[in-house]
Amino acid sequence: MNSPKTGKTCPVCGSTNIQVSDVERVVDIPLGSSMKFMAVLDKCLDCETEVDFLKINEPKVQSILNQANAATMKILINSLADKSSLSMALIERVFELPSRTMMRWKNGDFSAGALALVRLLFTFPWLAKVAEARFDRNFSDVQLALEGVKATSRLTERLNFSKTFIAQTKTDDSQIAGIFAIKKNNQSEEISLPSSDRNAQFQLEVTPQV
Repeated sequence: MNSPKTGKTCPVCGSTNIQVSDVERVVDIPLGSSMKFMAVLDKCLDCETEVDFLKINEPKVQSILNQANAATMKILINSLADKSSLSMALIERVFELPSRTMMRWKNGDFSAGALALVRLLFTFPWLAKVAEARFDRNFSDVQLALEGVKATSRLTERLNFSKTFIAQTKTDDSQIAGIFAIKKNNQSEEISLPSSDRNAQFQLEVTPQV
C-alpha cells in the first residue's frame, strides 16, 4: 500500500516511508551555458534509496535541453561566421547541404546530428577545408598534421611545455618519420613533409602561435 502522504512506493524495498524534497540540479550543455533547475528527489527512509521514483524530472530536463541546445546552435553558427569565416552558405556548399539548411538550424529546426556537426566545426574549423577538398586522404592527412603542430604550439604556451619534442614512428607501413615544420612569413604558412626511413626518430620544433 502506498504512503498517503506521497503516494509513492520504493521500487527497491517496497516501503511507503518516502521523503520528497526539491533539490537544485545543473544540466551542462556542451559549448553552452549550464542550466539550473529544481528537481524532485524521493528518498526511501527505510533502505535510503534516493531517486526520482516517478521520473517526474525527465520531461523538465528534456525541455531545458531543447531550449539550451537551440540557443547554443544559434550562438555557434554566428561564431563560425564571425571568428572562423565559415558562413552558412560556405558550410552548405562544402558539406553538400540543401540551400537554407543552416538557416533552419539557426532558427531551431535541427537534429542531434546537425548539432553534433556544428559543434565539431566550432571545435575544429579546419574540417570545412577537408570537406571542401572532398575528403581527399592526402589533403586530410596534411591538414591534420598542420593543425597538430598548431595545437602543440598552443599547449606549449598554455602549459609551459618544452618547445622541442621527440617522437618515433612505430607503424610498419609508415614512410614518414620526420613529419612537419611550420614557417611563418607575414601571413603565409609553409608546411614541409620530409620523408625518412621507417622507425627513424625525428625532432619537432614548435614555434608558439601568436
